[in-house]
Amino acid sequence: MLCPYPDCGQDIPPAAHVLYCSSCAQPSFLCPHCGTANRTFARRCRSCGKHINLADLLALPTDRFAQRELGRVQPIKLGEVRGLCPELTVYGGYLWGVSFYGDLYKLARTDTRLKTCGKLPGNGFIYPLFVDEDDTKGPLLYVNNTDRLYRFYLLTMRYEEVLALDNAGESFASGVVNFKEHYYFLLRKGERGETVVVKCKGTDEWEYPLTGLSLLDWLGNPLRRIGDSLWVFTKEKLLIFPKFARAAVTELAWTPWRIFLSAAGVWYSEKESSDRFGEKQTLTRVSFEEQKINAGSFRDLLPITDKIVINPADGHLAIVSAQTIRVLDFNLNVVGSSKPGTFDDIGTPDGLLLSPDILFWFEAAKQTVCGWPIKLENKVWQLSSFASPINFSGFFLNDSCLYGLAHEEIWRWDLLGS
Repeated sequence: MLCPYPDCGQDIPPAAHVLYCSSCAQPSFLCPHCGTANRTFARRCRSCGKHINLADLLALPTDRFAQRELGRVQPIKLGEVRGLCPELTVYGGYLWGVSFYGDLYKLARTDTRLKTCGKLPGNGFIYPLFVDEDDTKGPLLYVNNTDRLYRFYLLTMRYEEVLALDNAGESFASGVVNFKEHYYFLLRKGERGETVVVKCKGTDEWEYPLTGLSLLDWLGNPLRRIGDSLWVFTKEKLLIFPKFARAAVTELAWTPWRIFLSAAGVWYSEKESSDRFGEKQTLTRVSFEEQKINAGSFRDLLPITDKIVINPADGHLAIVSAQTIRVLDFNLNVVGSSKPGTFDDIGTPDGLLLSPDILFWFEAAKQTVCGWPIKLENKVWQLSSFASPINFSGFFLNDSCLYGLAHEEIWRWDLLGS
């Protein structure tokens, strides 16, 4: 079978998951309708022309490595990025990222070092990347700093400026979401940025002032698309714009301590008053159905020291305490729980990542990267340990590989082997 990339055309070795060319090392996949090899960014098969659901084709085979005896997996240090945005994006068999200085990065399973795939003018790129799929233009990557929005074409690796804030006293206060040829973002106005509005830019333009509300500075992007609605997160209220319409906005008053985002909705925790047993936190999940906000609370009060992590794809959530781990689905049901004695001591877990089958984290006290297969209740993997001090702040999964961010370094563990 020949490589589908026009600058290559060499043979592709057979594989059960993502295919990699033996010459150019670029990923591709087989059309589920006719079996033709296509580039990972293809929206329609180049042979039969049928639509391709990329998300389904690139679903991680977690059941395969969940049954594997991982033991210790040797990591590869891929390089360092100065000022890397900590929220990376998985798309098309690659892991994408942007630095504060406008350097765009992409990583595939076959890469042995970190390298740039593009450079944007200016700096101040602190917001997460946003991917949009277009049937005519192919997949698009949107990235912005405080005054410019750029569109990056993944098929050609070229960019163009699509929106500029040239008015004095105006700046972006969030990343940008594109929906039906309209751009949505938070806009700061005034010499000191004292006024913040939700802005829609396109054929139909509108603004919604966030009067009396303050942004959550610790949330990477306080504006997100969940389902077919626009969600805006402030310290005092959650605002939802159904179908991105200004007139139908719905509000929920809250005082969140932490927020956990997913495609199904969000979870958030709130602090409770301290008592003789220590400070506690409550846990609530929020969805938007039938044009109204639905909220449900987990029945247990949790110690403030418990760590919480969400699977952004399905809204499942893990609660990690000193000796136990519980996994909840989005309907507040416990779907996984560790057996007593599985964990002698979970001291200082950092950078937690919840996949459908495995919970990963960095045990800072032991300088060890760990994995707990949720279906194997009494089993814990130690992927690797570090002799020199290191601290992983976040992990990502892409094409059967675990990626870890340690300050400005990027590491990778191949969970399936070569």
